[in-house]
Amino acid sequence: MYAMESIRRSLGLEAGREEEPLGEMKPMLGRKLKILVVDDEDAMREVLQMRLEQWGYQVRLAEDGTEGEKVASSFQPDIVISDVIMPRIS
Repeated sequence: MYAMESIRRSLGLEAGREEEPLGEMKPMLGRKLKILVVDDEDAMREVLQMRLEQWGYQVRLAEDGTEGEKVASSFQPDIVISDVIMPRIS
């Protein structure tokens, strides 16, 4: 539960906070940042995807480390947000 609250705060899901994190990086890259979210919990992946896409990032999802490696290989993300403990590869 603590981890979920921490993530909610860091993503600006608390009341009154709407600024876009990492927004200043977009002009430097000349494109949207690509983010890969790797987590074995469906709800966590969906919440992260929804919020990150609202902020204008390109998002891809993977449900474990094995799938994350495959997606990362083809998607070439700028950032990977990953759970630490997952089935198969962590």
